[in-house]
Amino acid sequence: LCGSLRALGKCPVYYCEVFRYLWSSGFGILVFQEAMGSLLWRLEDVIGVEYATTADEAQSSKNMGLFYAVIGCGNTVGPALINYWNISDTNHPSTLLFACLIGFSLLSLGWLLTALFIGEEDFGILFLIWTFLRQMGAAIIWVNATLLLQTLSE
Repeated sequence: LCGSLRALGKCPVYYCEVFRYLWSSGFGILVFQEAMGSLLWRLEDVIGVEYATTADEAQSSKNMGLFYAVIGCGNTVGPALINYWNISDTNHPSTLLFACLIGFSLLSLGWLLTALFIGEEDFGILFLIWTFLRQMGAAIIWVNATLLLQTLSE
């Protein structure tokens, strides 16, 4: 890929070296894993804004505040629980990988439940609960993948 892009003049040499290094390393997928997490978070923001918006502007503001408060709580609680249960340890990279697996499970469960209950009458409250689950998973992935990258790149 880099050879063909370099021939077109669109891929500087240092980009090709970075991609080659990530491809050959054992942790290159983690770099792309964090980037994919960012894509999922932006999708969630769009859905959250859609369900927070009502005809009453004051209520819409309260809904948005509640939505972002739930996101903040999930970002705090997820990694804190993983640390509390001693699941991740930087001296053992496999535990960090296991924590990422737990994060992916929570993230997937939150999206699955959102998809299953999207037509329900009380979807607003359910959406906040599933958002909390998704954010716990996303934060667990973000923190532990970063720790794993730092551990493996030393």
